[in-house]
Amino acid sequence: MKYCSECGKRITEKEIEGKRRLVCLHCGKIYYQNPFPTVDIIIEKGEGIVLINRKNPPYGWALPGGFVDYGESLEEAAKREVKEETNLDIKELKQFCVYSTPGRDPRFHTISTVFTGKGEGKLKASDDAKEIKIFKKDEVPSVLAFDHKRILEDYFNSQVKKIALYPGSFDPITNGHLDVIKRSLFLFDKVIIGVSDNPLKKFLFTTKERIEIIKEALRGFSNVEIESFRGLLVDYARRRRARFLIRGLRAISDFEYEFQMDLMNRKLNSQIETVYLMTDQKYSYLSSSIVKEIAQLGGCIKGLVPDVVEKRLSEKFKNIS
Repeated sequence: MKYCSECGKRITEKEIEGKRRLVCLHCGKIYYQNPFPTVDIIIEKGEGIVLINRKNPPYGWALPGGFVDYGESLEEAAKREVKEETNLDIKELKQFCVYSTPGRDPRFHTISTVFTGKGEGKLKASDDAKEIKIFKKDEVPSVLAFDHKRILEDYFNSQVKKIALYPGSFDPITNGHLDVIKRSLFLFDKVIIGVSDNPLKKFLFTTKERIEIIKEALRGFSNVEIESFRGLLVDYARRRRARFLIRGLRAISDFEYEFQMDLMNRKLNSQIETVYLMTDQKYSYLSSSIVKEIAQLGGCIKGLVPDVVEKRLSEKFKNIS
């Protein structure tokens, strides 16, 4: 069933000028077959989003929005609709997505550009809105007008940060490790460097020292967090809400070990996925053990590790000797 955007009455097909058109028999508005451009706006305000309860068909809770007027840009239409229906001013307006399913609007075929933005001002329902309210994510009504439920599902899914965990001993961190970390930052919103604090394993550097060295090596990276952990890796990942594990691969021998570990991790927690990054060719032979052995024997490790590691290893072996 289709409804008129002008008067809210039913529209029906009628032959006009030899072609089938959608016509409102009440007000006479003719709807041509080209899709209508519309805008919908996800207004973020406080800890929730703004929805309006529509007083015209299709009824129910929906995102503020409407038709783009002739001569308007999409951004201008979005700001106007927000002001008309909610009395809010919209700031930080950004295009989110475009929805073009022919059946998304029960009245006729519309193509909607969806925006997000911050709402400022005092809420007041007007125009198509008979009621207005701020909803938190878990309070959003299960039934929404148009296809706004799908739009909000996409929006909320896009707000979930992709957090990855890169675990290891990092005794010490090498340029191979740094290569994997820097590349992973292009894939995830946040990368946690999990420094193993296994009391059964003997380390050259203490846990505190390893964290200090990594922080120095990664100075300037805001979306990286470094901390130690004990116990099962999957338990730590769950506590930190990290759904992805990052592992670097240097050779086939690495893959055999990592494959076995991945199968066990997935058995313990099926929600965790492991992302493997092939190391840069120039670091394919590099490991913390090799670096420590070279440094202990007085060899040059420049270019294999960050400067801070080179300095710390020199000091460490000088004190040991």
